[in-house]
Amino acid sequence: MNKDKLVSVIMPIYNVGKFLEECLESVIHQTYQNLEIILIDDGSKDNSPEICDKYAKIDKRIKVIHQENKGLSAARNAGLDIFKGEYVYFIDSDDFVDSNAISRCVELIEKDNSDIASFYFHYVDEDSKEIVPFVKKDIKPIWNVDDFWENISCFGDAELTIASVVVWNKLFKREIFDNVRFEVGRINEDSFIIPDIIRNVKTISFINEPLYSYRKRSNSIMSRYDIRRMVDSSLSLIKRCDYFNEFNYSHYFAGNYRTVIVDYYEIKKHHKELSDSQKLDYLFIKRKIKEFYKLSKKDKNQTKKDKFLTFVSYRLPHLFILSRKIKNKRNKRRK
Repeated sequence: MNKDKLVSVIMPIYNVGKFLEECLESVIHQTYQNLEIILIDDGSKDNSPEICDKYAKIDKRIKVIHQENKGLSAARNAGLDIFKGEYVYFIDSDDFVDSNAISRCVELIEKDNSDIASFYFHYVDEDSKEIVPFVKKDIKPIWNVDDFWENISCFGDAELTIASVVVWNKLFKREIFDNVRFEVGRINEDSFIIPDIIRNVKTISFINEPLYSYRKRSNSIMSRYDIRRMVDSSLSLIKRCDYFNEFNYSHYFAGNYRTVIVDYYEIKKHHKELSDSQKLDYLFIKRKIKEFYKLSKKDKNQTKKDKFLTFVSYRLPHLFILSRKIKNKRNKRRK
């Protein structure tokens, strides 16, 4: 492995003083030491800015950007605009990563000639204790683009779906982000950017071990219902459907399209909670559902099952949603 290649680590930071030092320690003590560590303080109101500046004095590899609060996407983009590494890695500042993670990823990318190296994760609580023991699964060590979309669409395995879509468990070649940036103002920023990333990828190496500790926090935005998150999730799935339609992934298109319909009717229940901009998004989602249905009817590659389920979801949405709820309950009981 060539340890001369610079790896840029981009860490957005916002009010995580309680967890920030543990995250920073996990990065600066990586066995792979040729790092550029970019800390973006996104207008924190707690002691996070002071912690950033303290570590910058301790470790010369650290660069700190202090900016007004613009959100996670804008913070990551600020790092992407200045990073110099041949590889780039994103980490969320309330989590932490195994000391060998970057070293193993660089090694795999070079060995497999892949564009991305990815790895599994496990959940920890606010005291950094593992919540549920990780169970190793039978996952291919090298993915092509088809494998990637198969894994991201594996709705029966939530952890595999998450491991596929997020960016904080992946080391990327720098060229992937030459013309790619996170969409500012969206909550599901990882889901939005994935189709853009995969356009620049041929091969992904996968490490079937939990090298990342994802902290489940009681007050995090991902732990509570949020109408904006629901709207953004639907918009990201629409972007994914556009990708699937472009590259003739008929089965994935159909499955994600039906999820958009389910989400649309959930959003409709909370229509009065929507802001003016969200109402425009809501109307856009409604239009795309109609557009996708017309495309679906013309798709000769869709299976009869997909065509039937798509017809039911569009023409009899309440029956489809009820049947999906019953199916989900049965699956939970089996587990």
